Amino acid sequence: MGGSSEQERLLVSIDEKRKLMIDAARKQGFTGHDTIRHSQELDCLINEYHQLMQENEHSQGIQGLVKKLGLWPRRDVMPAYDANK
Repeated sequence: MGGSSEQERLLVSIDEKRKLMIDAARKQGFTGHDTIRHSQELDCLINEYHQLMQENEHSQGIQGLVKKLGLWPRRDVMPAYDANK
C-alpha cells in the first residue's frame, strides 16, 4: 500500500472525521460518547497516515528525504559537478 492516492484518501478521511468530532463535541461536549468515538477513530487515521509517510520516506532512501527537505543541490544555485574540468 502506498502512493499519493492513498495519502489523499487518508487526508480526506482525516478531515471528515475531524469535522464529525468537532460537531459531536459541540452537541455532546468533550466527554460525549460520539465525541470520544470520533476522536479515537481520528487517532487511528492519523496513525495510519503517519505510518504511510514513514514507509514512503524509507522507500525513497536518503536522496528522497534530502530532496523533500529541499537540501538537494539546485543547478541555479550550485552548478553540477563536471569531472572533466
